[in-house]
Amino acid sequence: MQRMKRFLGGFCLLVWMSWVQAIEIQHWQTDKAVPVYLISTTDLPMLDIQVLFDAGSVRDGEQAGLARLTQRLSLQAAGGLSTDALAEKLDSLGAVLSGDVDLDMTTFALRCLSQPKIATPALDLLLLALTQADFLLQDFQRKRQQMWVNLEYQQQQPDALASRVFFQQLYGAHPYAQPESGTTASIAKIQLADVKAFYQRHYVAANAKIVLVGAVDLAQAKEIAQKIVAKLPEGEKSPAIAQPVATMARVKHLEHPSSQTHVLIGQLAYDRDDPDYFPLYVANHVLGGSGLTSRLSQEIREKRGLSYSVYSYFVPLKQTGYFILGLQTAHKNLEQALSVAQQEWAKWVEKGVSADELLAAKRDLTGGFALKIDTNSKLAHYLAMMAFYDKPLNYLQTWTAKIEEVTLAQINDALKRRMHPENRLLVTVGTAKATQLINQ
Repeated sequence: MQRMKRFLGGFCLLVWMSWVQAIEIQHWQTDKAVPVYLISTTDLPMLDIQVLFDAGSVRDGEQAGLARLTQRLSLQAAGGLSTDALAEKLDSLGAVLSGDVDLDMTTFALRCLSQPKIATPALDLLLLALTQADFLLQDFQRKRQQMWVNLEYQQQQPDALASRVFFQQLYGAHPYAQPESGTTASIAKIQLADVKAFYQRHYVAANAKIVLVGAVDLAQAKEIAQKIVAKLPEGEKSPAIAQPVATMARVKHLEHPSSQTHVLIGQLAYDRDDPDYFPLYVANHVLGGSGLTSRLSQEIREKRGLSYSVYSYFVPLKQTGYFILGLQTAHKNLEQALSVAQQEWAKWVEKGVSADELLAAKRDLTGGFALKIDTNSKLAHYLAMMAFYDKPLNYLQTWTAKIEEVTLAQINDALKRRMHPENRLLVTVGTAKATQLINQ
C-alpha cells in the first residue's frame, strides 16, 4: 500500500511538473513603459486582471493609514456612478472588483468572464476606480469612521496589539514600522485633500505594473493593457526607500487583561532578492513552518502542551523584511514556553537542520507547491509578486528546482550568518511579563 501511495504521489508530481513547465509567461511594456505580464489559460472562460502600484503603506509618510484609506475610497463612487450604482453594475456582470494594500504595494484586482461582452464593461468599471474616483465627502467620512472603529476594536485585541508593537519596535523610524491600517490618531487627522493628493501622486503609469491571467490571447491582452495605461496619467515613479537599520536586542511588554499571554520574537531578515532566500525558506520549514511536524510545534505543543499554536516564518519585502516566531500561552507558562522557544531557535541556528529534516522539508515544499498555483486567481497572485519584485519569468518553473538544490551546508551557513541573537526583539502582551531574552 505504501509503495502504491509513493508511486501515485510521484506520478502526480511528474504530471504537475509537466504542467508547470508548460506555463508560458509573456512579458512586454506598453507605450508608457508599463510592464505587463500575461499567462493565457484555456481551462475556464475567466479573466483576472491586477494593476499594481508602488504605493503601499511605506508611502504614508506622517499619515499612517493614508494608502489604505485612498485605496478603499477608490472603490466607492467613481465616474459619476454612486457606490451603490457601481456595485450594481459589477453584480449585473458577475464581476468582482477588489483591492488590497500591504507594506510595499497597492493592488486593484478585477475578476470576470473573459467574453468581450462581459470583460469590456467590467474593465471600464476598473478604470473608473483607477482614474475617475469621485471621492465624495460622505464616502470619505464613512470609510474613515469604519477604519477608526476597526482600530478601536483592534486596540482591545492582544494579537493585534502584539503585532503593532512588534513592527514599531523592530523597524523604529523606518516607514515599515507604521501599521497599514494606521492609528486612531493618524486616521482622525487625514483629510479628503490628503487622499486626493495620494491618488494623483501614486496611481500613475510610472508607478504601475499590470498582470493578466485567463482566457485571452496576446492580442487581446495587449489591447486590455493599452486601454488601462491610456487612462493613467504618466506621473513619476515613487522614490526608493532606505534600508531599515537593525537595533540591539530588547524586550517590550504591554500589559493586557487577556486570557493568555501573546508572544512575538523576531529580527530583521532579508529582501526579495537575497541569495539566502531559498536556504532560509527551507530552514524555516523545519523550525516552525510545517505545522504540527515542525520542531517548535513538537517541543512546545505536542510534548509540553504549552501552546495550542506556535509558528515561525520569514517575510521578504522590497527592503529588508523580517523573521517572526509567535505563540500564545497561559500566563503561568510564559517563562517555560519562552525558554523552550528560544532554546529551539538557538539550536536551529547553532546546529542547523539534519539530513532527514532537509529531505522531509523538500518533499513537503515541492509536493505542496501545486496547490499554490492550481487556480487562475492563485496564478495571478504569484504573477503579481513576480511582477512587482522583478522576479525572472521562469520563477514558477524553477521554484521546485531551487528548493531541491538547497544543501545542508547552505542552510547551516546561512543560519549562522543571518540569524543574530544580539538583534532579537521579544514582545509580550498579557498579564505575565518576560524577564529577559535568553541565549544571547
